[in-house]
Amino acid sequence: MLLIAPGREEAIENIYNAVAQRQFHSVTEPSPAAGDMRPLEYISFMARARFDAIVKRGTDEQDMIVGMEKLGNLDSPAYLSCQSFNPLGDTLARKLARWSHHSFQLLYPEQQMWFNYRKPRPGANDAYLQASRWSVPVVPTFMELRELPRVVAPGFHDVQMILHVLDPLFPDPSRTHFENSLWLCRKDYEAKVACYERCYNKPLTYHFEPEDIAGWIPRPYWEPASARAI
Repeated sequence: MLLIAPGREEAIENIYNAVAQRQFHSVTEPSPAAGDMRPLEYISFMARARFDAIVKRGTDEQDMIVGMEKLGNLDSPAYLSCQSFNPLGDTLARKLARWSHHSFQLLYPEQQMWFNYRKPRPGANDAYLQASRWSVPVVPTFMELRELPRVVAPGFHDVQMILHVLDPLFPDPSRTHFENSLWLCRKDYEAKVACYERCYNKPLTYHFEPEDIAGWIPRPYWEPASARAI
C-alpha cells in the first residue's frame, strides 16, 4: 500500500506537463496553499509513521523483492539506485538492505518524487560521483507497480510493489570520476528501461497516459487543464 496524500490531481497534472516538456527532474508536488495548516512536513511525518509501522510488522504481504541473488558477489558497501515515486517507495529498498546484510546507501538519481509514476526517468549524473570517488558499486533497482482491486482512497486502487534487483555496476578505475558518473548514470537508466519493458511488455515512451500513474482511477474523459485550455 502506498501513501495517498492530498493534492494528487494537481500532482498528476504537473507530471503530465513535465513529461510534455521533457523536464524529468521538475518538482511536481503541489505547494501548500496560503494558510494551509498541513504543509509538506506534515505529509512527510505521515509517511514516516506509516513506514515505521510497516517495518515493525514486516513488509506488506502483497509486496515482493526479486533478484536478491544478484547481490551474492558483492563484497563491499554499495549504492542502491531507487526511483522516486512515493514517500513509501523506499520501504522495500530498506527491507532489502536489512535482509541481505549488505551495507547500502540509497541513491535517488531522479531527484524529485513523481507520484506513483511507473516509468523510469533519466537520472542526474552527479548522483553517481560519490560511487566513483569511493570506488563502490551501484546496484540498479526497478519498482514494478501492479494495481490491485481494492480501492484505498477516492480515485485510487491499492498498489502492489515488486522491487527488481538488477545487475550491479562497477566504476572503472581507468576512467575519471566524471566519466564514471556519466557511464554509471547511463547504464543504470538502461537497466531500468529494460526491466520496465520486460515487466509491462511494451516499449518505453514518454507519451503520457493515465496508466502511467499506478492505481489512479481517472475521471471519465479526463484530460489535463493545459490541454483543455488550447
